[in-house]
Amino acid sequence: MNNSEQKLDNLQKADISKSLLRLMGIIILLDASALAAGISFFMIIHGALLGIRWSAPYWKFTRNIFVKATGFPEKNILLNKNQITSRQGINLLFKAVTVVLFFILGVWLLIRNGFCGQNLMC
Repeated sequence: MNNSEQKLDNLQKADISKSLLRLMGIIILLDASALAAGISFFMIIHGALLGIRWSAPYWKFTRNIFVKATGFPEKNILLNKNQITSRQGINLLFKAVTVVLFFILGVWLLIRNGFCGQNLMC
């Protein structure tokens, strides 16, 4: 490996770490702002974030959202899965149930308590 290839490899590693920091920053910012608005908004937003992050390897629509938001180069994400195995299918089912529960509980709390009943600002 010559010097220019090593510099290119180091540059790609730096870009990936910047993308990871950007991803963590986006998640923290969205979760903190949703939590400031109230627990039901937090549950709805966090469920959406989990859904995008968990379905990105399998669904092109969420993969495009993930790549655009984080700045990850798509070639560095090992997302080219042709067929879902039974173990991955069971795992995806549990993840989908978790996301749906986050949404249902968030909407239920918002309807039951209203905006002022579920946050600390009112």
